[in-house]
Formats: sequence, structure tokens, C-alpha cells
Amino acid sequence: MKELDEMEKINAKLSAAVEEVTLEHVKNNEIVKHHSQEIGLQRRVFVDFFCNPERLRSQVRELTARVRALQIS
Repeated sequence: MKELDEMEKINAKLSAAVEEVTLEHVKNNEIVKHHSQEIGLQRRVFVDFFCNPERLRSQVRELTARVRALQIS
């Protein structure tokens, strides 16, 4: 009987952990749905960081120039 009670407690903890992970997954899916362009940009930056750092540097320089131009005007 004692083992059964302990097993039920562990099962309850496991169930709570699974529910927490599921809720986090659903939340992340909603973020991806609403911010798909940002996610795509993040993926490209990640790939460029490892595979083509010069292209990433070039993109950063371009963005910096655009920001400065907007700040001046």
C-alpha cells in the first residue's frame, strides 16, 4: 500500500511536469505563428553566424548604416 501511495505521488509530479512542458510548447507555437518573419530572420542569422560570417558582417554593416541614416534625418 505504501508503494502505491508513493507511485501515485510520483505520477502526479510527472503529470504536472508533462503539463508544464505541453503548455510551454503551445505558447512557443503561438509565438512562431505570429512572428514567423522574425523566426526566419533568426534562423538565417544563426546559419550565417556559423557558415558565412562575412555575409553576416555585411548585413550588420548595412543595418547600421540604415539606422544612422534614419537617425540623421
